[in-house]
This record gives sequence, C-alpha cells and structure tokens, in this order.
Amino acid sequence: MDGKYPLDNLVAFDDMIQRSERVLPKLKEGSSQQSLVKNRIKALKIAKMVCKAHTRDKVKATLKNTLEDNCDDGMSMNQFSDGYSIQEIENAIAPIQSLISKSEKVLLKVKPDSWQYRLTERNIIALKYALEMLKP
Repeated sequence: MDGKYPLDNLVAFDDMIQRSERVLPKLKEGSSQQSLVKNRIKALKIAKMVCKAHTRDKVKATLKNTLEDNCDDGMSMNQFSDGYSIQEIENAIAPIQSLISKSEKVLLKVKPDSWQYRLTERNIIALKYALEMLKP
C-alpha cells in the first residue's frame, strides 16, 4: 500500500469505528460478540492513530521518541502515544487481519459497481495500509 490518500484512510477508519460503536449497545453485556466488537473498535482506533503518522519511518521515530520521553519522565517504557501500550498496539494486528480477511470475502459477494463494493474496497485499502505500519 502506498498510502497515497491518507485522508481517505482516516475517513474509512472513522466510518468503521462509528459503525462498530453503533452496534455495541445492541449486544448483550459480557457476550463474546460484545467483546469482539470492543476489541475491533480498539484495534481500529490504533490503526487510525498509526495511519496519521503516514509512513513506517515516522511511526518508528514516534515510537522511539515516545519511549525516550517516557523514560526521561519516569514513565513506563511500555506506553505509546494516545495512551496505548506497546502490547495493545501489537494486539491490534490480529483484529485488523481478521477484518481484512472478512472484507475480502465480502468483495466476492457484492457487485463491483455497487456502493457496498466501493465502501468495502476503501476499508480494505485503509486496513492494509495500517497493517503495513503495525507489523514489525
């Protein structure tokens, strides 16, 4: 993914987050579905944060600077920007991969000239871009 249109990616993530947040209150408290959607929302927010950095180098530099700054302030080295820990960022990879896989299956079932196809395709592009940034 070349990340040619980073604003499109951010719009896609905003849309995916909003759609997921709208579903959340409809799910039974403590259910596996609710847990899945909560984890998905968190992963999407992390992916959006990473996409804001635009390039892999900028993400790595941000991570390095944040860790150095945190050490200077006596904070944990496991904290990253926007309040996410390194572990939370690493854990975001699996839900993002799952969303890509599910979305690619949806593309096979919808008409290429439909709004559903364009929406899903836009989401896949954004998700793949974020995944590229998240992977070590």
